[in-house]
Amino acid sequence: MQVLNKSHYGAINITKQVMNKLVLDELLKYEDIVFPCSQTGKPLKKGFFSGINELLSSIEIHEAANGTYIVFYIIVKFGESINEISNAIFDSIERDFEMFSLVKPVEIKACIKGVQAEHLTRRDVEVIRTNE
Repeated sequence: MQVLNKSHYGAINITKQVMNKLVLDELLKYEDIVFPCSQTGKPLKKGFFSGINELLSSIEIHEAANGTYIVFYIIVKFGESINEISNAIFDSIERDFEMFSLVKPVEIKACIKGVQAEHLTRRDVEVIRTNE
């Protein structure tokens, strides 16, 4: 998947890998509050040999005729507001898209698969932002 952005300055192709990295960077800004996880809720870590490749599996980006859809899977630290942290991440992702002069994603979905206290408590909560 490539997103082509045309302006009077020229054209830019942005690949899915770049968009995945943009989203991952925003998640890692909040690494003391949220932790990337798999679709099943397994916490993912940055490995010594694998680098961020394992973390990228917590993000799904789909391109459709009407725009871009982003889904990311996270675990939230106990005591934090799921709504507030999700909205902060959504705002940051949209800001990154604007920086590249891209149209905002049609939908951004945060799938909260657990809450981390002393032990991981499984949850299945979705926070969705839609832009039209």
